[in-house]
Amino acid sequence: MTFRSPGGRWPDVRQELLLLAAVSPPREAAAAWREWHHRYQLDELFDDANNLLPAVYRAIRHETPEPPELARLKGIYRRAWYHNQLLIGAGIDMLRALQDAGIPVVVMKGVPLLFRWYNDSGIRPLGDVDLLLRPADAPRAVELFRERGWEPLVPIRKPVETTLQMVHAIEFRLGAHGNIDMHPHALEECLYAGADDGFWARAQPLSLPGLETLRLSATDMLLHVCVHGSRGAPGRVVHWVPDALAILRGDEAIDWDVLYREARARKLTLPVREALSYLERVLGAPVPTRVLGRFARARTSLLERSDYVVQARAPGPGWMAARDLLRYSRLSSHWRLDQRVTRAPLFFASMWGKDNLSDLPMEALRRARTRSR
Repeated sequence: MTFRSPGGRWPDVRQELLLLAAVSPPREAAAAWREWHHRYQLDELFDDANNLLPAVYRAIRHETPEPPELARLKGIYRRAWYHNQLLIGAGIDMLRALQDAGIPVVVMKGVPLLFRWYNDSGIRPLGDVDLLLRPADAPRAVELFRERGWEPLVPIRKPVETTLQMVHAIEFRLGAHGNIDMHPHALEECLYAGADDGFWARAQPLSLPGLETLRLSATDMLLHVCVHGSRGAPGRVVHWVPDALAILRGDEAIDWDVLYREARARKLTLPVREALSYLERVLGAPVPTRVLGRFARARTSLLERSDYVVQARAPGPGWMAARDLLRYSRLSSHWRLDQRVTRAPLFFASMWGKDNLSDLPMEALRRARTRSR
């Protein structure tokens, strides 16, 4: 059953069986869960697979006879629901403050998935709330976050405008249950001017408790989920699959021409192609054959291929260095040669939150040692 392709990390047999229990119709889901439980133990799961258990519970909860470990799965579901309520509540308060300040926002990733596609606040554990802002509004938003007690996890290099040109997101935290990623750019691969204009133009209304806002369209959500899931973090191996399936199976049509054009323009056809192929071949996702063929025929650049292969490597000093260099190569691809050389220190200072460029060598050494351990 396992599908393999160059680059990226893909679910193994154990994870794929758990995926079937999370995304299949109730009877098939219950059968997959019984088979999984016969082979494996819940206590052996890593955090990424644990994120599937609330979806497994919802899929099998009405099956008879009672599936194994149902009470424990219910507790995991309820814990995810409670944690999500705290996180969403803090996010909505900050979102309302941004709206009151006249700053437009598009909500991305987990929150729109819960409210628009899953219709269940406990089925998918959230790590944070992701807000897309226009780059011109981001410096004012940073000040508003700070005024309301939110602190960045990584120090923001001054001037703020320079940092916002070099990073795709800044993570803010408020207490134990407030985590927001503020995105001046939707994707870390695409930091150029105007990259997200199409996302903004196609944004759709989103109703949250006590608040009306905007979210990405289904087409743009699918693009974002596929690209985000293709990156190297082990915790994303299975996390993105149910999200993509929920979007594909939803009632909002995918504009396949827009998806292809966006992927091509962003030099992201390779990760999107591989993600769609996996979803169709392994899980039977409704991806048209003509779309897969169109992506398969698309030419990819050396930069795109290198970037995708690097994401497949295990995290470590070499992986981090290669990833950051490729991110800078993408960012600076339209600059003159002298600009690419002179702005490189500013990029790494912004990535690492350093105001003094002289601190960069020691910070690079510290990061290498940390990753080695």
